[in-house]
Amino acid sequence: MDRIERLGGTLTVLEHGLAGQLLGRPHGDRPAAPRPHPPHQDSLDLQARQTERLAKLRAWRVQPAVDEALLRLRKAAQGDANVLYPMREALAARATVGEVCDALRSTWGTGPRTT
Repeated sequence: MDRIERLGGTLTVLEHGLAGQLLGRPHGDRPAAPRPHPPHQDSLDLQARQTERLAKLRAWRVQPAVDEALLRLRKAAQGDANVLYPMREALAARATVGEVCDALRSTWGTGPRTT
């Protein structure tokens, strides 16, 4: 800190690009940014397993119960009702999170709500 003060303060050190030298790195030597990784085979396997799980869920659940629960959710979202309870009912009937979000999106849209 004394050295930074002798050089004119933090602002001066930053303006002249001396911070790297004070931290033991040459000027301009910055740590490399992490690069995104391409999808691994594990990711593809995970995606296949999740697709299979969804197919099993949809085959197992009682579709009319899911449809009715999603309809109640849409009706609640159209008014001032609390959507939490119909949302919980839809999820308990085995609606997927995507189906619940689609029900809300179809009523509210994707942009900010205007009152």
